[in-house]
Amino acid sequence: MINLNALFLVCLLVVLILILAISLPHRLGYFLANRLKKPFWAIAIYNLMIKLSYTVGSAYINRGQAYIVLRDYQQALRDTERGLELRPQSAIGYANRGIIHMHLKEYHQTVQDCSKAIELKPLLQAAYLNRCFAYLKLKEFRLARQDCEHILNVQPSNFRALALMVICCVYLGQYERAIECSNAALALRPDDANCYHNRGSAYMGMHNLAQAKADYLRSQELDPQGIDHGLVLEWYRLGFEQPDEAMPERLETLATFKVHDIQQHTPYLCRGIACWLRGHYEQGLVEFEQGLLLEPQDEEFYFWVGMACASLGREQEAQDALKHALHLGLLPFLLAPLRLLQTQQPDFYARYAQPLLIETGQHSNLLSIE
Repeated sequence: MINLNALFLVCLLVVLILILAISLPHRLGYFLANRLKKPFWAIAIYNLMIKLSYTVGSAYINRGQAYIVLRDYQQALRDTERGLELRPQSAIGYANRGIIHMHLKEYHQTVQDCSKAIELKPLLQAAYLNRCFAYLKLKEFRLARQDCEHILNVQPSNFRALALMVICCVYLGQYERAIECSNAALALRPDDANCYHNRGSAYMGMHNLAQAKADYLRSQELDPQGIDHGLVLEWYRLGFEQPDEAMPERLETLATFKVHDIQQHTPYLCRGIACWLRGHYEQGLVEFEQGLLLEPQDEEFYFWVGMACASLGREQEAQDALKHALHLGLLPFLLAPLRLLQTQQPDFYARYAQPLLIETGQHSNLLSIE
């Protein structure tokens, strides 16, 4: 007579072994690539799984994720797309492909893939976060904020969602909410340089220049090799202090710092501003235009194109570039270096730059400092 209890236990054991056999290699590969930072070891595991026809779709998707760690985005894309052919309902596959498109600066495709991942797995928070980042790059600030709000409603202490919410709120002019989220994020990670940087920008929006500068200095102190932290501090000095003789050299030093994939354009901005400060306006314009080839919708480059054109006496081009910078979402306080045109190009300053500073609420800041 069959012992039903024993049969049940045997069946349960077989099921557990099958689950482990299927999931363990994938989990091991993920651990090797993301925790131990040994993506080549993970790739070796996935190569074997593919050769043995062992959960091949997932193996391709996960091998693609290992290639993301290696920054080999083209191979990552090939693997992920092959995996999605075999597993077309894989939310992780679409989410990973969204990350790849993000690194390739193909932000519309990131939104599409993350949206598909969310459709398949509505609780996949990483897809909301990456879609939020893509919306920010596309200047869709309200849609970005909606994704942050969704995550924070579920996970109020999600650090990355709080950090992205700060950026959304700064661009939407919701500075008090930005500072509130910054403080919450800093309570979780007190030494995060980006949190201080972005809170500084929120304080700039509230015209609290002293606190803004303190936050910018703190961000640079915490991450002295962070190009964005050094650049925003020099920009602050250009707008609200007197540029010193060492500033061009500091900017050129910033341009030598190692940058992430999404920052490849920033060294051009640093070098271009250094050229402008030295009076090499044509050379600066070349740097700005080269940066725009890498990041065509970057409002900060258009601002400096406007500055260079104004210095060269090309007033209509300067006005067009400055208008486009504002259209793309240039934060109002970043207009402050326009004050430097007051002695250099007084007619342009009086006709266009000064009224623009007054219109955007920056002129009172300048008067309080000069």
